[in-house]
Amino acid sequence: MPRPSATDNHVPKAPSRSPCRRTRSGTNPPVKITNHVQAESREPPTCSCGESSNNPHVTTTVYAPTMGERLHAYLDDADLVVAMGGGVGILHELTAALYYATTIRSLPVRLLGPAACCLSTFLRAEGWLTESPTRPLGFLRELPDAEALAADLKTLAAGRCTQ
Repeated sequence: MPRPSATDNHVPKAPSRSPCRRTRSGTNPPVKITNHVQAESREPPTCSCGESSNNPHVTTTVYAPTMGERLHAYLDDADLVVAMGGGVGILHELTAALYYATTIRSLPVRLLGPAACCLSTFLRAEGWLTESPTRPLGFLRELPDAEALAADLKTLAAGRCTQ
């Protein structure tokens, strides 16, 4: 049997997917962002491709051509960032949020749960997250559970705390 050449196309084609689920590499469409939340949703919203969202709280679909623009779309309009334990994507987004909150504009960041709090401990121990007179970390809080987050949100909403 002859060996396939580099120009032969022996790779099976992937089934076509909705544009909302395509990856962000190569020439694929931009990244989908669905982080805008609405308190009451009467019917499931649909994305621009006409598909219904699985999350009833998603009200807007935003596309961004790069990961950097995706993160800015998240952070530019955010009032608060809450990070919980997760994988590499969460780590990337949390790192961007910490950078954003210390260099671009003041933005409260809350680490929720033991995994997220361990990440903060690690970042501090390794010197990636340091406090100084010119770089205060008052925007960052480590919260053990959802009840602590609820109390913190009430404090923020009451205006007793700006960070």
